[in-house]
Amino acid sequence: MGKKRFGLTEKRMNDRRFRRVEEAILKVVINEDYYIGVGEMAKKIGVARSTVYNHHRAVREIIPDYERYLLSRYNRIINKILKRREMRIRDVMRHVLIFVLHNREVFMFLEKCGRRGIYGQMMTKMELELSRRLRLPNNYQKMYIVYRGEVMELMAEWVKNGVVEEEMNELLGDIVGLTDTMRIRLKGLLKD
Repeated sequence: MGKKRFGLTEKRMNDRRFRRVEEAILKVVINEDYYIGVGEMAKKIGVARSTVYNHHRAVREIIPDYERYLLSRYNRIINKILKRREMRIRDVMRHVLIFVLHNREVFMFLEKCGRRGIYGQMMTKMELELSRRLRLPNNYQKMYIVYRGEVMELMAEWVKNGVVEEEMNELLGDIVGLTDTMRIRLKGLLKD
């Protein structure tokens, strides 16, 4: 008999019944106190305790499960996007923001729980490709850390304010502005 699998995977989330229960679990955790017990959660969503345990080993595992799930989906999507040579940074960042928009409830949940590390992991995934596309010099790391922090803060504020779709182009403009500023600063450093 195989090892029991917990957590969220693309395959499990494609199952309609699994996804319905998972959406109910997420809704309870977002609207209620995060530290709700499994029994109380099962009662609120109308399933057996074993069903909740089939989704997550424990309530405290919900946040890490969602972070892993989002990052695995993001990695798959961003890898496809970054393979396209003709994509500009603006287009890549637009896809990132669309990914956040499509997963807004989960990002809002993570923001509510104070888990902003996911933005850093998303930006780190793109670091090498962004440095290549922006033609950054070898000593770009310190500047990229500042850039990444500023982009993460912009994304976190957008999520905190409710991921309003109408604000996405403004946010994208801010990110592209930061990108251009970083490029200009690094070119200035190279001349010195």
